Amino acid sequence: MNDELRTLYLEDQTDHGADLPPHDLAMRDTARRARVEELVDEGRVQGPDDHYHAAMIVQRGGTPEHSWRAHVLARAAADLGVEGAAQWYQARGLAAATYDRWLVQQGKPQRYGTQYQAREGRWELYEVDPATTDDDRASWGVPPLHESIARAHERTRVDPPRLHVDGLRLWPFSTRTRRALAAANAEATRLGQRFIGPEHLLLGILDERGNNVARALDEAGVTESLRATLVALITSPDYDALQSPQQTAPSWSPARDPR
Repeated sequence: MNDELRTLYLEDQTDHGADLPPHDLAMRDTARRARVEELVDEGRVQGPDDHYHAAMIVQRGGTPEHSWRAHVLARAAADLGVEGAAQWYQARGLAAATYDRWLVQQGKPQRYGTQYQAREGRWELYEVDPATTDDDRASWGVPPLHESIARAHERTRVDPPRLHVDGLRLWPFSTRTRRALAAANAEATRLGQRFIGPEHLLLGILDERGNNVARALDEAGVTESLRATLVALITSPDYDALQSPQQTAPSWSPARDPR
């Protein structure tokens, strides 16, 4: 076993369990992947463990080319391993997952059912080729389709998809919050801004009448005066200058499936 490759693999597993900021994690993944590519090119990836460790690191690349190369490495790990052993099924499971990802990245249905996507605050499977049987899945170390679907529901319950905003990992927005954000975006557009500030958010909350905050302000009789104050502030000549770069250009990216 290549000790350096094993160390890189352990670092990969630690980083992806540590909830690092997305930019930092991407930089560390890129550096590890570059080193693994060097080790592969130098012929220093030999046994089943080496190929599995390399595949786990390469598959983080996020492109069809990375997914395919990881698939080839994982297949080699299985071919070099002991058929029927736990490690053999683990390698075949990774080969199936990377093959599915390679298909999904090209806009095609996945074959085995290993790839999930976040949609409207929940996890669900990407489209799966109906010709694949559960026996096919079992031979590659993949659970039956109904179990993968149930896993998506359970994952939504315990760890719903979140958004990364400037290094923060946020819980999903409720329906009313999404409506308030949409209203805030509309107010910013109407008032000529190309960013959403806290004043726009307050206007969005006022516009989304179904929320408790808007009702409380209505009952207090301050809704219209607050709206007038906010609009006057937003349309003042120096309003844009009050916004910091972090406020005007947040870094948004969807949470990703860690596998």
